[in-house]
Amino acid sequence: TESERGGVRSNWRWNSSRFHQYKKKQSEKKLIG
Repeated sequence: TESERGGVRSNWRWNSSRFHQYKKKQSEKKLIG
C-alpha cells in the first residue's frame, strides 16, 4: 500500500544515515589505527 511504501522509504533514509555514520566511524578508526 501507499503508507507501507512511505514507511519503507523513510526507513531506508534512516538506515542510510546510520550506514553513513557507521562508515565515518570505520574511516576514523582506520586513520587512528
